Amino acid sequence: MKPPTILKELKSLIIGEEQLDLSDVEYFQANLKDITEEDVQKLGELMLNEGILDPVKVWKREDGKCFMLDGHARKLAYEWLKKQGHKIPPYPCLILKCRNEQHAAEIVLALRTSYGQMNEDGLYEFLHLKNIKDKFYSTLRQRLSYPTIDLKRFYENYFLESRPVHPAFSPEDFAKTETENTSENLQKQVAQTFDEFETIPLAIVITRTEKRIHDELKKQFGVKSDTEVYRKLVSHYRQTP
Repeated sequence: MKPPTILKELKSLIIGEEQLDLSDVEYFQANLKDITEEDVQKLGELMLNEGILDPVKVWKREDGKCFMLDGHARKLAYEWLKKQGHKIPPYPCLILKCRNEQHAAEIVLALRTSYGQMNEDGLYEFLHLKNIKDKFYSTLRQRLSYPTIDLKRFYENYFLESRPVHPAFSPEDFAKTETENTSENLQKQVAQTFDEFETIPLAIVITRTEKRIHDELKKQFGVKSDTEVYRKLVSHYRQTP
């Protein structure tokens, strides 16, 4: 017999918010995370250009001393910006309730946990759908960093105009496609392209087709994103003899 589910109450460890000079907040993570000088400068430039986007998390001990639980890179960037002479205000901090140093260490490990990973197709699709490809190309990519994506390779694969694109993806060809079997024609073109260009990113397919065709294919396959559509197309045609 299955034991009964024990219901618990979800509690918040956030007990307040304060504006603090991060120079007065002590480091706590030791060498848990590698942060290079280049990382610090890129983050500092991102903060300077985009502003403060989220608060850091701090443990305020009973004696009033503050320790950084999440935000070590931002603290380093904050201090780097101050040394550069920029006008830097106090930083918003969420104060977390910790029983002791061991409990604080457990929270640090929990905060470092990541569920789900970014991928190149998903990133390009997001840039395309939100219409920020140009800004990413010109400025943002210089200041961003993602553990699971090599942005240099991503830029070379998705943005360089010299990359080969199969003529099947000519925008002019798609503009002329107004027959009832539009989806069938598109599927054949996609299959042909992936047979001849194994390494072509899905994102290039997305940018060379019309939204009308995307929506029709999404309904057929029962999926929500453009990337899912083309993965299903490729999977289907590679299994078809």
